[in-house]
Amino acid sequence: LLAGWRGPPARHPDAAALDLLQVCLAVGESSRLRRRMVLATEVAVSVSVSWGWRIDPGIFIAFVELAPGASPARAERMLFEEIAKVADRGVTAAEMARARALLRSSVLHELATHHGIAHALGQAEALLGDWREAGRALELYATITPADVRRVAREYLAPERRSIVTLDPLEPGRPGR
Repeated sequence: LLAGWRGPPARHPDAAALDLLQVCLAVGESSRLRRRMVLATEVAVSVSVSWGWRIDPGIFIAFVELAPGASPARAERMLFEEIAKVADRGVTAAEMARARALLRSSVLHELATHHGIAHALGQAEALLGDWREAGRALELYATITPADVRRVAREYLAPERRSIVTLDPLEPGRPGR
């Protein structure tokens, strides 16, 4: 199951809030989607969210690998219920702290090598128009509030903005459709 929403370009102020939303939803064992869909209900074997900064508007993608025999409709419903919860009620202070810590770790890990520094500088120049922006990511993440995360979930992940793809693989011996 794949669901996608059009997001803003990297230079838009909401790009960083979508980074935090991505982490809250699907990064790590304690993320919302993993807890509900993989651990609690076992409707999925994996859940991930992909959001990357682009020069042009990007795409926020949720990918759910269903457990054998799981209902795609049930998985889709759960995915959208969790997104709606964030859009309606936001995220907790603990989720924000966890997301900031994971993003901080990611940024610092990238900046730990010469290659990583060069990549960060090049990305900042290409995507944001100024290589100096590479050093401001941690400051930017610190300014994002739970209200910002709630707002971007409500605005960018609105039901009317999504596209959905469900892959139903053929079973061996089952005739094609």
